[in-house]
Amino acid sequence: MASRVLIAEDNLVNQMVARGLVLRLGYEVGVAGNGREVLAALGSESYALVLMDCQMPEMDGYQATAAIRASEAAWRKIPILAMTTSTESGDRARCLEAGMNGFVAKPLKAENLADALQKWLLVDHQALDEIRELGPSLLAELLETFAKLVPARVLVMRQAIAELRVESVRFEAHALKSASGNLGATGMAAVCAALEATISLGDGSATSATIDQLEREFTAYMRAVRSVEAA
Repeated sequence: MASRVLIAEDNLVNQMVARGLVLRLGYEVGVAGNGREVLAALGSESYALVLMDCQMPEMDGYQATAAIRASEAAWRKIPILAMTTSTESGDRARCLEAGMNGFVAKPLKAENLADALQKWLLVDHQALDEIRELGPSLLAELLETFAKLVPARVLVMRQAIAELRVESVRFEAHALKSASGNLGATGMAAVCAALEATISLGDGSATSATIDQLEREFTAYMRAVRSVEAA
């Protein structure tokens, strides 16, 4: 199931442009016209990310973001990206102070939007936040270990496929699914679950293709999480 993005924008034309771009990128979409509608939408449906216009009537993007961060709801840590025409450092600082995670420049461009969404949607940031709470250096250590673990596990799986050792592939996929889930690598975890469930002796080429997909998910995840950590 595709990730669902909430677009918070009061201008109808801007809404339509943003909605069209997000849909074209393969995500599901919800729309809110002001901050109050954002809070109502988050309370009624599950979203993976909010694209937040800063200037909206009734409750603007800054107020809505602050309310989200102050809430006790499950969505209080949802990634929020400001949609802004301003490049002034003071305006961007205000976004960050309100609790936003980053920015997407207006007018929206497909390439920039795709990069921003991939950066924040390939990773379950709540899972990473929970690890950070256990110690400031633990996450960096786990990511370093993960970066070495995955290629080694993939190599073992490829060797097992060549030798028709189905249970070995299933075992490795299960182990990687668990590790991926713990580090918020949602795409990797999904591929591992599919691999674990569908592998068979007569499906070697399809299994190899799935492992290729796993490697692509791993590369994208590491790029995304390192980008977030460096921000």
